[in-house]
Amino acid sequence: MRIYLFCISLATLLCASAQDSNTQVTWPQSGDMSAAPGFNTADQKRQDSYMSGQISGSVMTSDNQAVPYATISMWGTGAPPVEITAAADGRFEVHNLHTGHYELSARAGFQEARAEIDVSEGISLVTLTIPRSNDSNGDGKATISATQLAVPAKARREFQKAQDSLTRNKLVEAASHIQRALTLWPRYAEALVLRAIIEGSQSSGKLAQADAEKALEYDPGNGRAYVVLAASYNDAQRWDDAIRTLNRGTPIVPTYWPAYYEMSKAMLAKGEFADALRQAEKASTLGSNNFAPLHVVKGYAYLGLGNDLAARQELEVYLKQEPSGSVAPQVRKTLDQLHACSVQKEDCGKTIKP
Repeated sequence: MRIYLFCISLATLLCASAQDSNTQVTWPQSGDMSAAPGFNTADQKRQDSYMSGQISGSVMTSDNQAVPYATISMWGTGAPPVEITAAADGRFEVHNLHTGHYELSARAGFQEARAEIDVSEGISLVTLTIPRSNDSNGDGKATISATQLAVPAKARREFQKAQDSLTRNKLVEAASHIQRALTLWPRYAEALVLRAIIEGSQSSGKLAQADAEKALEYDPGNGRAYVVLAASYNDAQRWDDAIRTLNRGTPIVPTYWPAYYEMSKAMLAKGEFADALRQAEKASTLGSNNFAPLHVVKGYAYLGLGNDLAARQELEVYLKQEPSGSVAPQVRKTLDQLHACSVQKEDCGKTIKP
């Protein structure tokens, strides 16, 4: 079982879905946590044996004040992107990492800080500093919404446990912690967003849409909720609704690469190949070029633009990164068609549809 944290769903392409597993989450009813046992597999145990790195970090302002509840994004070393929430004192930890190079960003309101770190065995330390000059309130403290601050500490702890469970690929355990968080605080927008991501990965698009909409009702400034909602629209092939939703949400989280990825998928489906390619390139720039589904979007966008060579290169990169991926058979078929067109000197763009 692998879950790609906060990559946020797919329509026909792989994104935040659970791979190579038939495991489905049954959400426990409030007050009944016995329905959510811990989830582990032999594959996970083998994986843990060579994921021995850990990041311990903090988010601070330039005058050394802690930034509470910042959103931390991390990517690198061939691993799926991870997103977690820092604690009230600005601290955060990420466990079970491959050793290697990682990039991190911290967002609080409209502010952002970035850092790079080389993770070795044991604990690697990092501090992300948000410049005081960027503070919207002018007092050196990051802007956090009243909705976020209203969440009880116990609910936050359950939410952080859910995030930690997801980083360890324990999907059912994460569901249990999310349910506890929502039992303690039903208006917890971040928990609703996280549950919507899991629901989307389990092909429960209507549930994901409902939770994302509810999150926006409780916290209209939650940019990630817009992205998750757009992802559910993409899954339902409601391309125009996805684009409209992303046009509202992306300005709130302008450096959140999944927003551009979801936009690229909607644009591709509508046949707007140049725009799809631009959005996919933006996602690559902000996120990680190691995220294989982006190469599928780029490949089919190039195909639609008539650039068969670039299309072939992108699709081959996808197969190299995910030879057993969910759309690998489709990609191999497309590459075979490209080869046949090339041999017969035909215009592939007229015979192969993205």
